[in-house]
Amino acid sequence: MESDVFIYEDLRMLSVFLENQSPKDLQQISKSAFSKYGLDILLLGGNQNGKIFFNSFCSSHATSKDFKAGNLVRSILSMVGAKGGGKPDSASGGGPDNGQLSAVLEKIKQDPATGLA
Repeated sequence: MESDVFIYEDLRMLSVFLENQSPKDLQQISKSAFSKYGLDILLLGGNQNGKIFFNSFCSSHATSKDFKAGNLVRSILSMVGAKGGGKPDSASGGGPDNGQLSAVLEKIKQDPATGLA
């Protein structure tokens, strides 16, 4: 996962999708990766049993630049017909798996303005 970390507007980001992860496992992986890789924005999605799960974490540096986890979750999940929300520093959500979340997260990796604007 460390090789997937990239820089956007001087923020260290990770946008990745992991197959067959329970919500609990995804939450643990999210917390670990956020601190381990010194991230400013983490976008981590996964799926299991026909459902998607999504977590976002934002550092104080990211929130000072108006990137807020709750807003990111709502925006990204709305693109795939799911819902979520939370606080500026951490948020989560989910919904039915229509197979689109992994593509959205990959597109954000290639063009961050897509999902972060």
